[in-house]
Amino acid sequence: MANKQSKILAAFDRRPEAPSVSEQNSPLARAKSKFDVANEVAQATEDAGPSSAPVVALHRGQQLQAPLSEDLSPEYRAWCLSNGYEPGQTIEIALSAVKDSPYNPRHFYPQKSLESLTANLAEQEQQTPIHVIPDYQVPGTFFISDGGRRTRSLRALKRATVKAIVVDLPIGIQSYKMGFDLNTQRESQTPFDNAMKWRRMLDDGLFATQRELGEVLGIDEGTVAQTLSLAKLPEDLLMEMVVTPECFGRRLAYELVRYYDKTEQDHDRTLELIRKIVREELSLRDVQRVIANDVGSPARRPRGQRAVFNHRIEYKLPTGEVAGELKTYGVDRLDLQLKGLTPELRATLQRKIEEVLQPMRGSQANASTTGD
Repeated sequence: MANKQSKILAAFDRRPEAPSVSEQNSPLARAKSKFDVANEVAQATEDAGPSSAPVVALHRGQQLQAPLSEDLSPEYRAWCLSNGYEPGQTIEIALSAVKDSPYNPRHFYPQKSLESLTANLAEQEQQTPIHVIPDYQVPGTFFISDGGRRTRSLRALKRATVKAIVVDLPIGIQSYKMGFDLNTQRESQTPFDNAMKWRRMLDDGLFATQRELGEVLGIDEGTVAQTLSLAKLPEDLLMEMVVTPECFGRRLAYELVRYYDKTEQDHDRTLELIRKIVREELSLRDVQRVIANDVGSPARRPRGQRAVFNHRIEYKLPTGEVAGELKTYGVDRLDLQLKGLTPELRATLQRKIEEVLQPMRGSQANASTTGD
C-alpha cells in the first residue's frame, strides 16, 4: 500500500524540467509539456496494479498530514485543502456525483462488454479506482477521466458509491491523454473510439492540425488520417465493428470506409460486408479481394466516376480557415491544393516542391506574359 501511494504521489510531485527558450516558443512543445504529469500519474497508477489501499472519506476542513506540493494548480490545491484530501488517496464518491467528460477517450460502450464487467464487479467488487477531476464550477461533482465502463457497471448494479482517485488535470487534452494512455496500456482502446474523439478534439480546436494531434499522442500522421476517416461511417456501422474488435483492426476498417465511399455510401451493402467479415473470419487481403470483385478496381472505374482518395490531410491557416488539403489516390497519385497562403510561404513551398521534383523535370517552363 505504501509503495503504491508513493508511486502516485511521486507522479504528482515531479516537476518537469524547464524548457529552453526555443522550446518555449514552440506551440507544439508547449502543448506536449502539459502531459508530463498526466503521463506519470497514469503510469504510476497502472504499475501499482489493483488497489489494496484503504478507502478514506472526505472530511471538509480536516487538516492534511503533509504539506501539498507547490506544483499543484491553484484550483486543485484549494479543493484538496477544503476537502482534507491528500493527492493519490482512494476515496469513495457518490455515483450520482460523477459524470462523463466530453473528452473521455472512450466513445463506444458495447452492451456485451459491460455485461461481462458488471458480472465481474458483482463477484469481485471494484478493485481498481477510477480517476476523476473536480468540476470546480459545480462543487461536489466530478468529471470522469478514466473509468467510464466501471462507472456504468456499478450503476447497473445499483451501487451508491465508486472508489476514485481525484487528479489535478484540466478537462481537455490532458484529461484525454491520461485516459488514452491507460486504455492503450490495457490494450482496450479501439480505433473507433479514437476516430470519434480525435474528430471532436479537432473540431473543438484542442489541436490545430492532425499533425499536432499525432505528435502529441506519439502516432504517425498517416495513422491519424486513416483513423479519422473511420468517423465518416455512421455510428451504427462502427458499433457493428466495435462489438467484435478482434475482427476489425484499423486497416481493415479503413477498407470498409473506402467501400462505403465507392458504393456511394450504401449503408446496407456496407453492413452486409461487415457481417460477412465476422461470419467468415475474413482477413484484410480477403476483404480487399471481395471489394475489388464487388465494385471493381480503380483501373476499371467508369468514365466520370469520382476517384476515392485513400489518404487525406487538411491544412489550416493561423486564423483557423481551411487552406486546403493533400490527397493520395491508389499507389501513384498525389493531389495538393492550397489557397490563402502568404507570398513568402507560397515561395518556400514552390521552391521545396521544385527541388524534390527536379529529377522529373522536362523542358524549362516559361513564365506567363499575360496578366489581368
